[in-house]
Amino acid sequence: MSFLNLAAELEEIASFLKANAQNLDDKKFIKEVEKFDKSLKRLASAIEALKEGLSPEANELKTLMGISLRQDDDGFAKAAKLSLKVTGKKASKSKTDTLSSYISKVFKNIVAAGKVTQALKAMKKAPQCSVLDLSKNDELSLLEQIRKLGSLDEDQLDVEAGRLRKNPKELRGLAAVAKIKIRETSKPDSIIKKLIQIGKRYHENTTA
Repeated sequence: MSFLNLAAELEEIASFLKANAQNLDDKKFIKEVEKFDKSLKRLASAIEALKEGLSPEANELKTLMGISLRQDDDGFAKAAKLSLKVTGKKASKSKTDTLSSYISKVFKNIVAAGKVTQALKAMKKAPQCSVLDLSKNDELSLLEQIRKLGSLDEDQLDVEAGRLRKNPKELRGLAAVAKIKIRETSKPDSIIKKLIQIGKRYHENTTA
């Protein structure tokens, strides 16, 4: 394939579209243009990656991070978690960082650390679901779920923490059973941290 020929064809297409933009209403033609637009965006992304000196794998990671983390309510937290998991430390976050700039910072740190493959695997890993059963609200049932919380690995704990952040009623119910004092100024993350600590002690004591 000749890049020069391709460039010439693209220029010809661009010229035609500019000259006839107001009159192109054929449905089949529009569908073909929409398909072409998607391919063109992928090509543009690949060109940008080439300019930045990125490998195809790094470009895939950049695209994946941009799509999944920017659309996530917990984007900052998940980007920080990815950084910690892959590079061993969280990327520093300044007061002026937007979600986009922070994701870009995490991405650059991952590339600099040579951990692109590991980051891709982590990003592609199927999302986990909550394993806590909070359908019963009696004390024994809730204590058992706190014990279960203490037996989970870090990835699963992140899932459960996300669930409890979004469900303050469940969080307060567990906290009450665990005898955690909650003030008006208490933050969900601090309550969750205490719950996990209590759960781990409970789990260790009942399995020893």
